[in-house]
Amino acid sequence: MLSEVPRRVWTDEEWERIQLGFRARGMDDRWHLFLEGDRLFLHRSWLGDGRYEVTFTEVADGRRITEVIVEGAEPRFPGGSDHELCALLERLIDGQLLREQEYGWWSAGRVGDDGRRRMALSG
Repeated sequence: MLSEVPRRVWTDEEWERIQLGFRARGMDDRWHLFLEGDRLFLHRSWLGDGRYEVTFTEVADGRRITEVIVEGAEPRFPGGSDHELCALLERLIDGQLLREQEYGWWSAGRVGDDGRRRMALSG
């Protein structure tokens, strides 16, 4: 379980879009996101691994995340700090479910010293 959760409040309109979920359509889409009640599940599309289970709670201005359970089995899921995982989670919700930026939460095109492409969080 993460020790911190995103502080953001998602509006009722955004909540409607979140409820629609997201199913990966191709190899570039790395996540399946689906809702059961007030719980959002995030699974890796290639292997089907469940990575996040997120509980949303209704608040005055919309909905906010109140609990996040993270699958942390190494080495399948190289973690990061709770802060980094929290930021990734928020970017996944915005990038995949709300489509605020087309693939905006990943920076593509960075090439390391060894000439290999690196995929990393942007922002």
